[in-house]
Amino acid sequence: MAERLSLASWKNTDKKLFSLYDSFGTRISANALREQRFDSYDRYFADCPAHTKNYDEIIPAGTYLQAFCIGSWDKLPEIYAQILCYAQEHHLVLSGYAYEEGLNELSLNSMGIENIHLMDDYITQITIAVNND
Repeated sequence: MAERLSLASWKNTDKKLFSLYDSFGTRISANALREQRFDSYDRYFADCPAHTKNYDEIIPAGTYLQAFCIGSWDKLPEIYAQILCYAQEHHLVLSGYAYEEGLNELSLNSMGIENIHLMDDYITQITIAVNND
C-alpha cells in the first residue's frame, strides 16, 4: 500500500497548462468516503487555463494525499478503503473532495469499446486534502 500513497503539497500553479483543458475527472466528498459510499460522485471537473476568467472554484493550496489505482474502475473502492486506513494510521483527517483523474485516457481508446472491461493499464490518480487530527 505505501508505494501507492504519498503526501503532496499542492499549489494552484502546479500544473503546466495548455490552451485547452488539460485534465478532467470526477470528485467525491470526504464525507461520502468516510461513509463508504465510494460511488457517490457529485461533479465532473476540468482544470482551466491560467487566463480563464470564469470558473466554479479553485482547489485550495495545502497538503494532499495522493493514491493511484492501476486497472479498472471497479478497483477504486479498494483504493479508497486503503486511503481511509492510511489516514487513520497517520492521524490524518480527509477534507473537501477526492479528485479522480485519469492519467492515460488514450489507453481506453486503444482497447476499443468492446474491451473496456480490460483496463489493466489504466491509471487513476486520486488526490484528497488532509489535515492532522
